Amino acid sequence: MTLKRLLILEFNLIAFCMVSFSQFSEPNLISTSIAGINGLEIKDIDNNGTLDIITAGFAIDQVSWFEFDGTNDLAPQQWINANYNSPHFLQVADFDGDSLLDVAYGSELLGEIVWQKNLGGGVFGPPVQIYTFSSSFLSLVASDIDGDNDVDLAYSIKSGAVDRIGMLENNGVGTFTDQLIDITGGWPKNLQFHDMDLDNDLDMLVSFLSLNPLLNWYEAASPGDFSNNILNMIIPDISNLQVIDHAVGDIDGDMDLDVVASLYDGDDNYIWLYENIGAGIFIAPQFLLTASVNSYPFWDVIMEDLDGDLDLDIIAALTDLDQVVWWQNQGQGVFSDSLVLFDQIDNPGLIQMKDLDNDLDLDIAITSSTINGLYWAESNININTGISKEEEELFSVHPNPVSNILNIQLNNEQQGEFQLEIYNGTGELIQRETNISTQHFSIELGEHPSGIYMVRMTNRKQTSYTKTVVLAR
Repeated sequence: MTLKRLLILEFNLIAFCMVSFSQFSEPNLISTSIAGINGLEIKDIDNNGTLDIITAGFAIDQVSWFEFDGTNDLAPQQWINANYNSPHFLQVADFDGDSLLDVAYGSELLGEIVWQKNLGGGVFGPPVQIYTFSSSFLSLVASDIDGDNDVDLAYSIKSGAVDRIGMLENNGVGTFTDQLIDITGGWPKNLQFHDMDLDNDLDMLVSFLSLNPLLNWYEAASPGDFSNNILNMIIPDISNLQVIDHAVGDIDGDMDLDVVASLYDGDDNYIWLYENIGAGIFIAPQFLLTASVNSYPFWDVIMEDLDGDLDLDIIAALTDLDQVVWWQNQGQGVFSDSLVLFDQIDNPGLIQMKDLDNDLDLDIAITSSTINGLYWAESNININTGISKEEEELFSVHPNPVSNILNIQLNNEQQGEFQLEIYNGTGELIQRETNISTQHFSIELGEHPSGIYMVRMTNRKQTSYTKTVVLAR
């Protein structure tokens, strides 16, 4: 039997026998003291091998971080800057090459962009001013834009009728030189840098509030050089439509970078997916969601492999609807309907997914503007198998693959009697054992042909759990 045939059988069996389960635990509150959170990063800020949560709160004039220990307890807040007027667009990166993560951010009220050096252990030096302006501050992003192995910053601002995108080129030790990226546009924001045409340099994505088209990418003539001003359209101009957020990733497994965007037209909000068919050429969107909203929303959208099946899913915070939702990538960019992950967090804003508790799966951090809150929730999915941890822990089977005798071990917490069923590759029930009450037992599979089988255990509450078994002669 070929590997492809085995995988198809395994998929069909899982679809036939799968039970429902929650992808995450109930959200756990970390803090309620971050008013106006507009920056959220999850990185190892104190260099101790575990991930921390870094935030910027413009309404409380603070940049801070939380030493996360993987528990449900409120974490102590530690200051990076306890008194800074309206910090925006937090970036976390090693700007001076000392292997410690520094921070950068800016303030429209102060008219400046600053960075702070990490002195070690999550202790930071004072803010160092690297750029000044007297205009609207629209975005800031950290990336090695010019390909010289240090982290640069790019910003966008608006001053009257003048729009500016600039690169703060890192000279290698945390000193920066301002360079104009001469792009014509209206209210440029949401800067990102990705290799959209696979030519080994970073191109620039930027959305505009007043330009046709709304979302574009600009090809780099060479690393960090956008002087050719070559515009490539992703989202055309659509009346009254604005791009709120966008994320970039290979959604269909063809090695090209696709784009998912959240958009708003004054009445409704949309999540649209744009496929890159090669060389940075995008086709008409796949419409994932349309929803009416009551006020101007902030809908954060990200791409992550939430279920561990080796393709990127789409996750979005639907602020005005009090929901965090998930579109499951079912393969090659075909998506399920939206699935609600959380509906108990008021006005979710920013979302990030990382392995917060160091158990090899993707947990989630979520901000709430209503209570000035920061939450986290633990993943219930093993990203190596895509199976619920609850399901995995109920029982184990060995050996697997098996040639004849299959041993089954119930975990120590399981009580009462169970029923065991075995299904073949077509979903046909081929064996059943009832009234199982021992923690360890064995069954003989010798009379069945080689192939993939599904072992299902059901308790008295009619809750079922499954394991895939390969019978090999």
